[in-house]
Amino acid sequence: MISKLYAELDEEQNAASTAANEEMCMILRLQKEKAEIEMDLRQFKRFAEEKMEHDHQHELLALEYLLYKRKQSIQAHTCGTQAYKHRMMSYGFAEFDFDREKNILSRNTGMLDNHFEYELAPNI
Repeated sequence: MISKLYAELDEEQNAASTAANEEMCMILRLQKEKAEIEMDLRQFKRFAEEKMEHDHQHELLALEYLLYKRKQSIQAHTCGTQAYKHRMMSYGFAEFDFDREKNILSRNTGMLDNHFEYELAPNI
């Protein structure tokens, strides 16, 4: 009878040992999967940050291009205004008249509407 109890005890110990080994394998597998998921998450996060940085750089370049085009437009209009001013002076208008007209126009904001055409920045 005691030998039968020892045999049952050995059988229970073996079953418990097998169950513990299976649980340990399950824990190790889950830890490995967790590590893989965390690695994928870090890679995705890095990719997203790099993409955001690239997008911000692209937007900054587009804004710089628009600023450049606006400065070009202002410079072209300034040169055109100067040429017109010199042309009018050659017809006998005094420079004082231009300054007076400028002051009158600056008071009437409706006459000084700035109409700038914005161009899309080229794909950079």
